[in-house]
Amino acid sequence: MKEARVYPEGEGVPYYMLRELAFLSSANHAHICNLQRVHLHDSSLHVFFEYVDKTLHDLINPTKQVNAGQPLPHGQVKRFMWQLLSGVAYCHSRGVLHRNLKPKHILVKEDKSGCHLMISDFALVRLTAVPLKTFTAEVVTLWYRAPEVLLGGQYVTGVDVWSAACVFAEMLQGAPIFIGISEVDQLFQIFSKLGSPTDSSWPGLAQRPNFSFQFPNWPARRFDAIFPDIPADAADLLSKMFVYDPSRRISARDALDHPYFNDLPIEMREPALAPLAPRKLSPELDFGYFLQGIEDKFYPLPDFLGTKQPELDATHRGMLVDWLVEVVDVYQMSLRSAFIAVGHVDRVLATAYTPFERSQFQLLGATCLHVASKCEDVSYIGVEDLASCGDNIYTHKDVLKMEENILNLLQFQLIIPTALDFLNMMLVELSKTGGSARGPTRRQDVVESEAALKTTQSRWAHYLAELALQEYYFAQMRPSEVAAAVLFYARFLVGRRSHNLWPAGAEQYCSYSRKDLRESVKKLHHAHSSAASSTLRAIRKRYLGPERGSVAQVSAPDDLSAIDWGLMAS
Repeated sequence: MKEARVYPEGEGVPYYMLRELAFLSSANHAHICNLQRVHLHDSSLHVFFEYVDKTLHDLINPTKQVNAGQPLPHGQVKRFMWQLLSGVAYCHSRGVLHRNLKPKHILVKEDKSGCHLMISDFALVRLTAVPLKTFTAEVVTLWYRAPEVLLGGQYVTGVDVWSAACVFAEMLQGAPIFIGISEVDQLFQIFSKLGSPTDSSWPGLAQRPNFSFQFPNWPARRFDAIFPDIPADAADLLSKMFVYDPSRRISARDALDHPYFNDLPIEMREPALAPLAPRKLSPELDFGYFLQGIEDKFYPLPDFLGTKQPELDATHRGMLVDWLVEVVDVYQMSLRSAFIAVGHVDRVLATAYTPFERSQFQLLGATCLHVASKCEDVSYIGVEDLASCGDNIYTHKDVLKMEENILNLLQFQLIIPTALDFLNMMLVELSKTGGSARGPTRRQDVVESEAALKTTQSRWAHYLAELALQEYYFAQMRPSEVAAAVLFYARFLVGRRSHNLWPAGAEQYCSYSRKDLRESVKKLHHAHSSAASSTLRAIRKRYLGPERGSVAQVSAPDDLSAIDWGLMAS
């Protein structure tokens, strides 16, 4: 059991626990720790897990004496690495970075069929999306920290693969492989054993913030010399996991296909692979496959305004969305925080046991934004700032009480798909090959994915997605369908016609034909046409300036007669 105090004068449930519980409440994998119950009441949070009394560290070093660890048998190491990598691949396919893998955070459960690993302690977990963002470097216990984190700058899923490689080496030799006493010493420990990286082995190395040309230059070493007593295929897998360049480092999913694991029985492999995407197209599409699974669970929503919520209507909802977008803009928060917050608002209104009074509506929106920001933003918006944005019509205490009610109602299931997620996934996939949806299997880095979202088509798409967020018509729909309609209409606005209007290969991430999208595109066209005369100005104002292509200054077309709705997707 974990216990946390939610201090009345604080910011509610701590952001790190919120992120951990958001992931674990939706996780279902044999090698991820099993969350059994969450109890939040009266400023106290209790989290219950399956009881497991042993960690991998205990297995490697049962006496807990310094330098007393023992290598594990090769067969056991192989089974454990399969289980560990399948758990890491499961996390990554859901846009989750663990960021603190080490033997003490890996539970070992024993039963009649043997020992099973379970990844635990997700306190430093980060929920990612498309595009990727730059995260804090204050992660991962020093001995298991990847060189891209030590050298500063951007990092993605490879940080967990490096940590898993350190765990792999520790199981093989009975002791940690890199035992630095500072960040610089940790780098030197790595370089002295593996050889110093170069610009050819790691492009962009010299641009890392903490890189120095004064670093010693150690020669590269063969892995069979570093680990002379391990099987050749184990050394080969380690060499691929210990690649310096994160873009060339093997992914956890690809590592599961390494010949090292070929002799594992199918009954061990299948349960771990079943929750993953059935086919590997790209990491972005794996993430989309996960989002579709969540979407099937939560959407479409029932009609909730005027029925379950008699005091609220579409106008009230539109005003709330306009205000939330303005707050996100003023505080320079992630746009995704606004989409997630609106998603939480809609789910709460659709599932609440009692109707909300109109006087509570802005408080609900503000609290949902606070929850979304704690999960999404590096620097989340505080309760006092939210109270100030609401002209102090609600108090600090009101927000924390509403947060408790929301989290209990939603059962901490806070990972939800948004139209922005599906839209960005589509735009990034299309950018990989200049318009074809079939791209490489490597996940794009921060710079590449951001560049894909700065085209004229992308700016139109984001403007339309925000306008759709404001419309109640789209609130009840599946977010993937909203995203498809937005992309379709955006391509029409940038001049795509006939067979080029709907991209070839789009069926990989979108099951909708242009005929399916007809009514939604017409609704988007109406929202676009009405934006200039609307009293809700926050969204349009964001897209008037040149930094977002000034697309809001362009009038909507008079009609959509140029679209042939009868054609199916290519």
